[in-house]
Amino acid sequence: EDRVDLVLQPIVSLLQRKRILNEVYTRIRDEAGDTITPGQYIAIAEREGIVTALDNLMLFRCVQQLRNRQGGDGNFGFFLNISPHTLADTKFFNDFFVFMTENSSLAQDLIFEFSHATIANQDDEIRHQLRRLAALGFRFLLDQVSSLNLDYGAPAEQHI
Repeated sequence: EDRVDLVLQPIVSLLQRKRILNEVYTRIRDEAGDTITPGQYIAIAEREGIVTALDNLMLFRCVQQLRNRQGGDGNFGFFLNISPHTLADTKFFNDFFVFMTENSSLAQDLIFEFSHATIANQDDEIRHQLRRLAALGFRFLLDQVSSLNLDYGAPAEQHI
């Protein structure tokens, strides 16, 4: 019912406090218009199998925003979280790849964010999908890192 919102949190440089990028968050509003946060809805969305649909909706809205701003503010890129459910959905990811191929001109402004656990436990299919996106020029961010004692070589090879 169009109650899923794209919320942007500016990422600013420390000295100039100039916006560099925006982190994208999903918020859902209930019938009364009150905000339901991810902490409240993620478990339900996972159980109902709609996390990939939410990721898809946010991706589409980010691409729309970037297209509308092309040629405008050079600091309007996005960090967009992609869930492990979306990465594991081969059919969706193939459609996702086609969509991103059609929008590869936005690669410098759209950085995909994955949890450390997702990347640390990825299988060959996920590695393949990430290589395909990287070949289009897309970059990746590692999120929810619990320790800095990592093997930095493997993520660097995947453009993370």
